[in-house]
Amino acid sequence: GINEAIWKLKNDSVWKDGFETGDCDNWLASFTRNYIQGSTTTVSIQNSQCARGEIIATSTLVLAKGKTAQRVIKIEVFKAIGTPTEGIAVFAGGKGKHDEMKIKDTTINVYNGNIFSNRDVKIEKKSNVTATDDETTIDDPDTPDIIENLEGKILAVKKYKKSDDSTVTVTEIHDARDYPPPPASIDIPMVDFDKGENSYKSQADVVYTKEVFEDMLWTALERGEALTLNDAITYVKGSVRLRGGITLVINNGVLVAEKNIEIGKHKDWKKKRQEQEYTGDNQIIINNDNPDLEGGPATGLLAKRKIEFGEHTFSSTITGLLYAGKEIKFKKMKTPNTLTLIGGIMAKKVRFEDLEEINITLNDTVIRNVLENQIYSPLVSIEHWEESY
Repeated sequence: GINEAIWKLKNDSVWKDGFETGDCDNWLASFTRNYIQGSTTTVSIQNSQCARGEIIATSTLVLAKGKTAQRVIKIEVFKAIGTPTEGIAVFAGGKGKHDEMKIKDTTINVYNGNIFSNRDVKIEKKSNVTATDDETTIDDPDTPDIIENLEGKILAVKKYKKSDDSTVTVTEIHDARDYPPPPASIDIPMVDFDKGENSYKSQADVVYTKEVFEDMLWTALERGEALTLNDAITYVKGSVRLRGGITLVINNGVLVAEKNIEIGKHKDWKKKRQEQEYTGDNQIIINNDNPDLEGGPATGLLAKRKIEFGEHTFSSTITGLLYAGKEIKFKKMKTPNTLTLIGGIMAKKVRFEDLEEINITLNDTVIRNVLENQIYSPLVSIEHWEESY
C-alpha cells in the first residue's frame, strides 16, 4: 500500500496534482485493495501543506475462526520545494567545502535583490560590490535607497570575508561569524534536465546533438550572420561552446545543455576537415518580450554541469535565468565586454573573476517562469516511518 501510494504521487496525474498544486494544503485521498477471503489494504493520504503529507496504510488479514491480524504503517512524505529563493539575485546553493561564492577584482552591481551563499562569500583584490534596490538611486546622494524585504543584503550561511582594498555597499551583511544572526541554509532548486515527464528534454521543441548544433553555429559564421533560436526550449545533448566570433540570439526561449555551456572561453575555432578558421569575440543575447508576466516565456541558459563566460565575450544582454548544476563562472571580461542580466544567477558554486563590470537586476518572475515545471523535485522523500501490529 505504501509503495503504491508513492508510485501514485510520482506518476498518477490526479494524485500528483492534488499533492502539489491548487488547494493542496489540505488535500486528501484514499483507496482500498481487496484480496482473497476478505483481506484488505486501505491507504489514505492527508496533506499538512503542499507537497507534504502523511500516508497511512492499514492491512487486515482474515484468519481462521473469525480472527484477524492487522499491520499499520504511517509515513510522512514530501517533495522538496524548488523555489525558496525569492529576493535573491545571485545564489550559490552548494553545501560542499568548496562551494563558496568568490568575487575577485570585479565590479558587480546587484539591483533589487540579495547575494546569497550556503557556504562563504569571499570578496577579494580591489573588488567593488554594490547591492541596492534601484539603480537610479546609486549615484544620487539626495535620494535615499529604500530597501524592502531582503533586497540589498549579503547573506553567507558560513563566513563573509572582504579584503581591505575592496569596497562593499549594501544595506546589511549576515554570516555565522562576524555578522550574526546567520541566514538559514536554502536548498538549491532542482531542475529535471532529462529524467521525468516534466524534464526539459521531454518538453523540448527541438533536441540537437552537440555535433548538429555546432554545425549550425559554423554555418552562421560562414554566412556572417548571428545564429537565432526562436523555439521555447532548445535542448542540446552534450556541451555548447560559442567561439570564433559568433553571436547567438535567443528569442523568448531557453537553451538547455546536457553538459556545459561556454561563451567566449576561446577566441579561435577551426573544425576538423575544414580549411577555414574563425576568430573573434563572442556574444549572447537573450530576449524576453514579457519578463514581468507570470506564466510568460521561460528564458535563459541551463546547464547540467557548468556555465562559463570567458575573456573573449563582448557586451552581452540576457533577460533570463542562468542556472548550472555545478558552477557558474565569469572570468576576465574587460571593457567593453560587460554583461547585463535581468533575472538571476543560480548554481552550487558562483565565481566572478577579473570583470570590469557586471550588472544584475533581480526579476523573480523571470526565475519562476523558468522553474515553473520544476517546482518540486521528481523524488518523493520519506521523512518518518512507524509501524504497529
